[in-house]
Amino acid sequence: MIIREKRPEGFTQIPNSTLRDASMKPAVHQLLMYMLSMSDNWVFRNSVVMRGQKIKSESTLRDYYRELVKHGYLENVRVTDEKGRVVRWDKILHEKPVFPGAENTNSGEGWY
Repeated sequence: MIIREKRPEGFTQIPNSTLRDASMKPAVHQLLMYMLSMSDNWVFRNSVVMRGQKIKSESTLRDYYRELVKHGYLENVRVTDEKGRVVRWDKILHEKPVFPGAENTNSGEGWY
């Protein structure tokens, strides 16, 4: 039996399939849960993520991001100016795996 409290605010709903996804390293899965717990308009800041998850180096964080991309949870979107120059890269986090050019597939090969 599970006893649940009523939660008017300050909680997160995450699909069971995402919570139970055992295909990633535990630290990467924990990072995903942390990021999904943020508000929809949350802006990714490496320093905030590292502090919140006690990640020691940006290299480790980049490795975790790469794994989230590989599994379809994280997407890097290039934002360009009117001349086609890259202005910035935005990160889009999905609560379920999504892969470009395919619907509901489980293969992220070559999508980095």
